[in-house]
Amino acid sequence: MNTFDLTLDLDKRGLVQVVPIRQGDKSGTTIRATITDHGVAASTSGLTARFQMRLPNGTEYYRKAASLSGNVATVALDEAQAASVAGRTDVAYFQLLQGSTVVASTESFTVVVLPDALADATVPESYDSAIQDAIDNLSEAVEQLPSTVEDVLADHPEW
Repeated sequence: MNTFDLTLDLDKRGLVQVVPIRQGDKSGTTIRATITDHGVAASTSGLTARFQMRLPNGTEYYRKAASLSGNVATVALDEAQAASVAGRTDVAYFQLLQGSTVVASTESFTVVVLPDALADATVPESYDSAIQDAIDNLSEAVEQLPSTVEDVLADHPEW
């Protein structure tokens, strides 16, 4: 499991941080963000946290509730949804909520969704041909085998 520890400020002026994830992983990435407010621990009493990101295609988003302990928000990503589109997004952040109202959000960070080697891939024709040749050879060998034990014994009376 990959865990990325970030420090994200509510003033949104920090350095851009990068979290890589891969399509095909299953709950393989955890993001743990220490939330600060102008460099000091953010006050989160009575608040909840949520992770939010726009997918690399720019038209869909992923959102998931995060646990909040003190000023540290933690989320385990569901890559089936968060990594459904390969590419890069610079719109990923945590929100602090009071009830259903967003009180504040952190600065954004970058999520790079790496493609799965098998996604949208096809098996090369030469591979398919080699498998078909092996199946044909096996079928031919099976056809040449005697059909019954009696046939084998008739051919080898010494057994």
